[in-house]
Amino acid sequence: QLDGINAFCPYSGEQISLNQLFSSEIETDHILPYSLTLDDSLSNKVLCFVSSNRGKRNKTPFGYWGDQKIWPAILENAQRLPKSKRWRFAPDAMEKFKDEGDFLARQLNETRHLARVARNYVTHVAPQVWVVTGQLTAMLRGKWGLNSLLNDDNRKNRNDHRHHAIDAFTIGCISRGLLNELSKRAGHAENLEESRMLSDLPEPFPNYRDALRDILNKMVVSHKPERGKQGALHEETNYGIVRNKAEHAIGNLVYRKAIEGVSESEIDRVRDEPLRKKLQAVRDALKVGDAKLDQKKLGPALLAFAKQEAETEAQRSGKPRNPIRHVRILKPEATNVEIKHRVTGEAYRAVVPAENWCMDVVSVPDGKGGYVWKGFAADIYEVNQSGWRPQWERDKIGGKLIMRLHKGDLVEIDDVDGVRRVKRVVRLSPSNSIVYLAGHNEAGTLPQRHDDKEDEFRWDFANISSMKTRKCCKVKVNFIGKLKPSVS
Repeated sequence: QLDGINAFCPYSGEQISLNQLFSSEIETDHILPYSLTLDDSLSNKVLCFVSSNRGKRNKTPFGYWGDQKIWPAILENAQRLPKSKRWRFAPDAMEKFKDEGDFLARQLNETRHLARVARNYVTHVAPQVWVVTGQLTAMLRGKWGLNSLLNDDNRKNRNDHRHHAIDAFTIGCISRGLLNELSKRAGHAENLEESRMLSDLPEPFPNYRDALRDILNKMVVSHKPERGKQGALHEETNYGIVRNKAEHAIGNLVYRKAIEGVSESEIDRVRDEPLRKKLQAVRDALKVGDAKLDQKKLGPALLAFAKQEAETEAQRSGKPRNPIRHVRILKPEATNVEIKHRVTGEAYRAVVPAENWCMDVVSVPDGKGGYVWKGFAADIYEVNQSGWRPQWERDKIGGKLIMRLHKGDLVEIDDVDGVRRVKRVVRLSPSNSIVYLAGHNEAGTLPQRHDDKEDEFRWDFANISSMKTRKCCKVKVNFIGKLKPSVS
């Protein structure tokens, strides 16, 4: 967004309009020459007019304008820039940059916090450890065309966990000889652009892309299963228990909520029937077709209704009334746990378990002489109780455990196209006996990717009963990267 304050060319001082921003009049300039620093960060970039930047090329601002009359004005303009850019206009900016060491030292000395921590850790095993900068890795990964192994274009694909393997491959191919060559090119060629500097860069080894592609195709990404019993035992909300059986058609639990926070769907579960109908009328007056109602519109409307109701009641009774602040809402819940009084033994409130801990896939008799697979889930609240045993064992259904699935476990399963694939358990859904599966390499925010029509990723909604016909089995990746059967 152009705010008229920071939208200016630091070299001429002229403002940059929105129309100019996307025109050929404007270009991105590296404050300190890229060929000398390989610094492609935002801190080393400014937008400027092409006409003001002619001639600077691979010089520092001081190196080009330092002996010209406009230099004081440029320095004054630089004071309006962020601190990370400002110091680069100083006469000794290149000296300050080089204080970190020469080109070779900088590329072998990544300074980000996690890199430093990892380096300190590994030095206890191997005394000589170099941490290559992410900037150099990204530059070589792009030059060697490695990003295209996981993407249609030569851009890094962060939706595939295997991009970490490409980074590792790139780092493994960075030798001191290669860095010395880059250092020589960056230091001796004043007008060298990145494309020219990397144009004839030697390849790591013959047919390296084919070799890496074969490895990536065979690679199975290992994930850490969530088998720990730690974490929230139940949701934060405490619920009241609904004793009136007639109300169970709407919900068996009840909770209070501020009226302005009541959602469109919660209005239909307001416990007080006359109030529910009035709130439904307020909601329906705001709705346009089948579109979902914006809470920013619904909240103020509910507050206005509460105020109007209080005024109406005050006029009717002749006594002042406070507006409704909270409403009671019913909630249908099948997995709630009742909390009982330790003396009387009477249930006085209920909680809802927070997360499922596992899904036991059990082979049980189908009553026709055969067997079917059924899923039995257990939540964290349940498994932390003293003497816990799985439901299928407690109920003595005569079943046999096939596998116990936790989030993060890997399974091998026949896919819809007949190809056998390795997938990761992402979510357990016992209410409809489904396990959400995703490819072992799939990364990113999976629910959003599933809803994105332009994204090829889709959940594999694996029904427990169909997992038998799909020959599903639990697997794991051992310490040398081989896929092995996993004992439940």
